[in-house]
Amino acid sequence: MLKTIIAVSLFSLTFLSCNKTETPVLQSRSAAVTSTPIEVTVEFKGLMVFRQDRRRTGYEVGILAANDHEFRVQYPGDSTAGKPLPTGVHWTLEITNSPSNQVVISPREKGHSGRRPDSQFGQNDFSWIIDLEGKEFHDKQLNLEAGHLKPIIQLPNGELFTEFKSLDLQRRQGENGQFSNFGFVPEAIALRLELQPGQELVLKDVSSGEKVFTLPYGSPFPSHTVYINNTRPVPIEASDFGMYYELFPDIPKDQRFDFQANKGADKMRPLNPDPTYTMRTCCQMACTAIFLSQTKALQ
Repeated sequence: MLKTIIAVSLFSLTFLSCNKTETPVLQSRSAAVTSTPIEVTVEFKGLMVFRQDRRRTGYEVGILAANDHEFRVQYPGDSTAGKPLPTGVHWTLEITNSPSNQVVISPREKGHSGRRPDSQFGQNDFSWIIDLEGKEFHDKQLNLEAGHLKPIIQLPNGELFTEFKSLDLQRRQGENGQFSNFGFVPEAIALRLELQPGQELVLKDVSSGEKVFTLPYGSPFPSHTVYINNTRPVPIEASDFGMYYELFPDIPKDQRFDFQANKGADKMRPLNPDPTYTMRTCCQMACTAIFLSQTKALQ
C-alpha cells in the first residue's frame, strides 16, 4: 500500500512539474505569433515630386496640381468612393505609437547603373527616379515656385524603391531639340513599411486633423497596399513631363526636357518583376515622378 501511495505521489509531482515547464513555452509561442509585423506597401504613381530632408533621413512628396489629372487615394476597405479629400497643403502619413525622435527612410540601392539596357542589377533601386537637379538634367538647385504642390505629404519610416519601370524612353532638350535614346525611369515608386501590434497607418491633414484613412495592425483585408495616384483618368500617348516646368517658370523653354516612347526598331523592354505587367499610368510613362536633390523644402 505504501509503495502505491509513493508511486502515485511521484506521478502527480512529475505531472505538475511538466505542466509548469510547458505553460511559459506556450505563452512564448503565442506572444511570438501576435508580435509578427504586417508589411504595408504605399504605391505612388503620376505627377509628383520627392525630396529628402536636410538630415538625409526623412522624405516628403508633393502632388503636382495639373490639368486633366486626378489626385486619388485608395486603401484597403475603402468604401467612400467620391468622398472629398482634405484641402490642407501639409499632410502626414504616419505610424502611430512609434518612436517620435527618429524617422529613417532607406532608399533601396543594390547596383543600378545607367538606364539602358536594363539589367538584373539594382532592379528596384530608388535611383531610377529622375533627379531634375542632378547631373543627367539641370545639375543645379532650381527656383521652385510655391503653390503648385498640394498636398505635400511627410512620409514615415520605411524603404523607398522603384516598383515598376517605364517603357524605353527617348529624351530631348528644347522644343526644337532632337530626340535620342534615354532608357528607363520609374513608372511606380513604392514605400514599404511595417506595422507592429497596437500601431496604425494614418494619412491626415496636419492643419485640420482630418483623416483620409486609418489602416490598423490586424486589418482583416487581404491586401495591405495603399495607392496614391495623380494620373489622367484616360491615358494618352503625349508626354505630360512639361507640366513639371510650371514649378520652374524661369527655366527657358530651350533648356526644358521632354520625353517620348521609343517606337524604333532598337527599343528595349524593362525587366519588371511581373511578366504580365502593362502600362498603368499615362502618356507612355513620361509622367513619371521626379526627385529634387538640392531643393531645401517643398512649398
